[in-house]
Amino acid sequence: MSKSEAANKRRNLLVACGFTAMFTWGFLAFVQIGRYAVEGTLFARVLDGRPYTNDFVSYYNAAVLGRRCFTEKIDIYNIDIQNESLNRLIAPVVPELPFFLQYPPYFFVLVSPLAFLGMLPAWLVWISTGLFLMFCTYGKLASPSYPQLSKQRLLFALVLSSFPCWLSVQLGQTSLFLFAATASFFCLLEEKRGAFAGAVSGLHMIKLQYYPVIGLVGLIFGRFKFLVGAAGILALLLGLSVFVLGLDNVIHYPQALLKGEAGPGISGVSPHAMQNVRGQLHVLVGGDLPVVRYVSLGALVAGIAFVGWLWGFAREKLCRFELHGFRLLAAVTILIMLVTSPHTHSQDYLLLALPAVMLRPWLDERCAGAGAAHLRFARALLIWWPAASWVMFFLMQLAPLTRVQPFFVWALCLLLPVLVEIVTILRKEPVQAS
Repeated sequence: MSKSEAANKRRNLLVACGFTAMFTWGFLAFVQIGRYAVEGTLFARVLDGRPYTNDFVSYYNAAVLGRRCFTEKIDIYNIDIQNESLNRLIAPVVPELPFFLQYPPYFFVLVSPLAFLGMLPAWLVWISTGLFLMFCTYGKLASPSYPQLSKQRLLFALVLSSFPCWLSVQLGQTSLFLFAATASFFCLLEEKRGAFAGAVSGLHMIKLQYYPVIGLVGLIFGRFKFLVGAAGILALLLGLSVFVLGLDNVIHYPQALLKGEAGPGISGVSPHAMQNVRGQLHVLVGGDLPVVRYVSLGALVAGIAFVGWLWGFAREKLCRFELHGFRLLAAVTILIMLVTSPHTHSQDYLLLALPAVMLRPWLDERCAGAGAAHLRFARALLIWWPAASWVMFFLMQLAPLTRVQPFFVWALCLLLPVLVEIVTILRKEPVQAS
């Protein structure tokens, strides 16, 4: 056996061992969720003397309130009504602060069928649907670069083994559906099916903090067709909301959104745990001070403006030089969306799996040349992301000491080398025909 063959054999063995360790860890982590379910502590329990409540309880509570609106008129954004209903769901555990869900009114309508099931069966239906949509959309996104079904399944298994996916499943988080919506959105835009992309963006309207970026990209690339699709789905959602919840609940939503963001004495907004500009500034200055909010708002505006410039002015030139131009811009857009959004938590970094599959083929090509150390660094970040996400989970607990929000820093370290390369590409002069 030659030295090169022996080296390849050792490398393949190490890769196989790494995959086995990653999948074993992920499997055991999901087993722990099963234990919580069997013990009856999945949705509410006491940890270190303090009550813990699963996010899905708030979603199920929204379903209960939405179902009640079919038979009686209630104010779904009344904190007392929300809290009284939620406390009945998690008794005997009592939360320290009232929970307040400031999701749009159509969310209450869309989840209302879950109220016909018990909370555990509803959670099972919810996460099963989310994971199925993830599997379908991720396979679609990965298929151009990874046409073999076996590789697509391997990639999805790695996504499942990551901490953000595990956390999303445990919490029953809407990030599962956000993942599927974002993958579908960019696939449809890439296929120039703007109207369908606009309709799919309706799921992003549930997490409104991400819609400015998604909507801007859709308008620039999909144009009128996207606008028709987005306007159509929004009209449908608002119409259903008025029909089921009543006009008052729809009109009061902006006030409820402000109440949830700035209202004292309620739970639901946790700047100290956010993995974005806001969360990073929070741990640096020691609180959600006005300067933190102003700088975070400035970062959001700057991020939206930069995304608009990329898609509106730089895209044409970039795509002339790069076969993967569209996917390169899509990946950068997702990363900018994550780091500059005013609300980004660790479970939202499940979206990192999308830039991973979109950037990897491009990075493989660029890393083949000399002087690509910054891109090899970015490539390593993508390859190690599923395993590193668990390390970042433990580092999150040290954020008050380290003054670092690990998921935010990871995304920034991935984004900056890619942006440097994009700027380098855009500085090239177009080749003149002889």
